[in-house]
Amino acid sequence: VYLIAIHSFTKKTFLENRGIKIGLLYNKNIELLLYIQRKLKKERIHFGRNFPYSGFFYNFTLDKHSNNGILDNISIEIRNDLICTSKGITKYCNIFLKIFESLIND
Repeated sequence: VYLIAIHSFTKKTFLENRGIKIGLLYNKNIELLLYIQRKLKKERIHFGRNFPYSGFFYNFTLDKHSNNGILDNISIEIRNDLICTSKGITKYCNIFLKIFESLIND
């Protein structure tokens, strides 16, 4: 069983542009993070810790529903300007479909 939350984020926060395409929020259990990072590298997708909220010290959804990290868990944030068209939505759906299928088949 995996706990995966998917959200989007805005490119601009405060006075900065966030250059990453995918933000990954994680906390106590990093197994799923490491797996997804390897797959995103293969797809050449620019990812990183979500900013300003990394989830590293506390992430209510992940911490509560994973029993404080007992279940493998991650929150994936996709930059919303990349998924505002049908083409973008299809692209990122296919990327994560491939990743999630490999996750359950590996």
